[in-house]
Amino acid sequence: MRDFANLKSASSGDTVPPLSRPDSNHPGENREQLYLRIDKKLYIWSNRPTLAVNSYDLRRRIMSDVFQELGKAVQDGDEDKVKELVAKAIDQGMGPMDILEKGLRPVMEELGKKFERLEIFLPALMVAADAMTAGVEILRPHLAAGSGGEKKGRVVLGTVQGDVHRIGKDIVRIMLEGAGFEVVDLGHDVPDLTFVEKIRELEPDILGMSALMTTTMQNMPRVIQALQESGLREKVKIIVGGAPILSEWAEKIGADGYGENASEAVKISKELIM
Repeated sequence: MRDFANLKSASSGDTVPPLSRPDSNHPGENREQLYLRIDKKLYIWSNRPTLAVNSYDLRRRIMSDVFQELGKAVQDGDEDKVKELVAKAIDQGMGPMDILEKGLRPVMEELGKKFERLEIFLPALMVAADAMTAGVEILRPHLAAGSGGEKKGRVVLGTVQGDVHRIGKDIVRIMLEGAGFEVVDLGHDVPDLTFVEKIRELEPDILGMSALMTTTMQNMPRVIQALQESGLREKVKIIVGGAPILSEWAEKIGADGYGENASEAVKISKELIM
């Protein structure tokens, strides 16, 4: 633990008022509580931005600690711990997209890669996915504020055949609904012909497909080909996304847009229906 007792201002050399140790006046104090207490004392003592330890650095350190704990809880499949940490992060003023993109998504992407390399098996992946879903549900009202007006358009979403990953798709659904779209979610492991049938039946403005593995992303061009053969391709815009997907590949297979993350997927969807 760094010695905070004799910190000095980078500009004046003045000594910051002594700070009590977590094991003396604050028994049982954890690292996060210590950082917050130091942050408060430094703010009271001086509002100069040149302090050796400033509130921005402390905030970043706290966020990093929370995200590491969150990632471990997801990997362990500890739903209660995930919900607790997400709620704590929100209470501390962390942005919902930061929690999602820096705390939840990275660990699932890494687990997806391990699953593809056969380093972990499906039960472990599904347990982690359920834990992340629990966290996303806590974030839901913060991610989707709701437009309250007319629907901007209809979107059909689905994870392609052979792929059981649903988290990224579920987040996109929440964000699209919050942006005012009507969303029909076909779920995961969706057969090619189901996409075709639903496009014919529902006549959506946009079809969104996701995949988290390089083996299953190859099913995306099959769906596009099936839509072409059915005479439906020109009636719907197509966006694709997922960890292994790149914009160059999306263009190569004939998609109309590529969303690197949920926010980008919403932005592209809005542009496609303008």
